[in-house]
Amino acid sequence: MEKINLTKVSEETRKVIKKQVINLLKKKIKHQEIADTLDISLQAVRRISSVYKKEGADCLKEKKRGRKFGEKRQLSPEQEKEIQRIIIDKCPDQLKLNFMLWTRAAVCRLVMDKYGISITQRNMSEYLKRWGMTCQRPTKSKR
Repeated sequence: MEKINLTKVSEETRKVIKKQVINLLKKKIKHQEIADTLDISLQAVRRISSVYKKEGADCLKEKKRGRKFGEKRQLSPEQEKEIQRIIIDKCPDQLKLNFMLWTRAAVCRLVMDKYGISITQRNMSEYLKRWGMTCQRPTKSKR
């Protein structure tokens, strides 16, 4: 029989399994027996056990995963707003940049000139998407 992967089940199911593990640990049942009984891995039982010893009943609460909003960005929120304003109000040639339209490379060059921050075009794509600025393709004329 296949073991239950706790990362792939719902939050409620994970919480129920954690409660069951904790109850069995309180009854002094061995980790291997708990793993066999609940069809989870021995490693999962050990992890739940160690977290329970450290945090007590707080281990049942789900913790937020991943980065916090705005964390680890190269541009500050003020710099982002300034760049957005410039892109909307001006053309690259008005700022003496050698571009006719705003491209990812043009925006990267603007950031480098204005703030001295080097941003890759891949990261600039993410910034532009986050700002709601998508590429505009020219319409094809019918002949």
